[in-house]
Formats: sequence, structure tokens, C-alpha cells
Amino acid sequence: MVLLKCEKCFAQVEFDIKIFERNCEACGVPLAQVVFALWTDGLYYPAVIAERLLHRANVVFFDGHSATVADEDIMDVEEALKTLNLQGKWKNRRIYYKGSLASFDPMVMHYNDGDVEEIAFRQLRGKKGGKPNKPPTSSNVSSTLDLASSVITWISD
Repeated sequence: MVLLKCEKCFAQVEFDIKIFERNCEACGVPLAQVVFALWTDGLYYPAVIAERLLHRANVVFFDGHSATVADEDIMDVEEALKTLNLQGKWKNRRIYYKGSLASFDPMVMHYNDGDVEEIAFRQLRGKKGGKPNKPPTSSNVSSTLDLASSVITWISD
């Protein structure tokens, strides 16, 4: 659980990281957004914005770590999946391997060495620079709304 603070009424609300969105119980303002945020190793990982600050945000990564990240180091999910050089944790082990997403629902990773596997959203990370990944071609994801609903599924995996 993560404790979020509403920017409008300053109420504090518990947020389960497995849920895609959370609204303030007191005033209904949306509190949480899933993003890719820059970590200290120079790579982008899935995270949830816990609190917006001036030109930065406090984020909680899916592994439980948290950080304050500058706005320019935060990418929405759709932008990140299209522009970052993605890596996936093959068989959920400790090592990440380069690849690209073949589809969103289910999320299938094609690794550069030829291996293919279904992967959970939390097992992704990305790096800026070089040639970006080709966006997945899936009839299941035709708009940002479809992408958002797919992310909900990924997080719950």
C-alpha cells in the first residue's frame, strides 16, 4: 500500500499498487497515474505517481522503491512503449534482455535472441536512445483508452 495525498483537499488515501487508478474519497479528484519513471541506473521502470510537486513527482515503482523524479524524466505508458528501447525479465529472473513487444493483450515479448514469451507489465524496463521499438500491432489496442484498460490487466498479473 502507498499513501497518496490529494492536491485539492489534502486528504490522504491508501492506494494499492495493483489498481490502475484511484480517486480521492473526499472530493473525487483522480490521484494516481501509471507511468514509466527514470531510476538512478538511467533506465525507465513502471511506476505510479504518488504525489505531484512543482516540476517533479514522487513515484512508487512496482518493486516497492520510491523516488522523487523530475517531470522530464516521467513518460506516460503509451509514449514509453513506443519510444524506449525495451527490455524484459526473461522467465521473471533477475536478468533483463532486449526485445520488443509483439502484442499488448496478452503482452508478448519478442527478445532479440529469438525467444518469445508472455510477460507481465512489471517485468519491463526501457532505455532512451538508439532505435526505438516498433509499437505492437494488435487489434486489441486501437486507442489510448484500450491501452489504459490493457495496462490494468498487466498490473494485476
